[in-house]
Amino acid sequence: MKATEVRAGLLFPRAVQAIRITRRRQPLAGGPAETEVAYLITSVIACHISSD
Repeated sequence: MKATEVRAGLLFPRAVQAIRITRRRQPLAGGPAETEVAYLITSVIACHISSD
């Protein structure tokens, strides 16, 4: 997971943080590995987030 502050000019006017989650997995039956990427854009600043 990578998180960063959002710069002005992003098409989400109140966005403060953008997060990218990359997941790689290898199927148990064999075959090529798969990569899945998810993005999250939020208006909540990091100091207001807790793990609770």
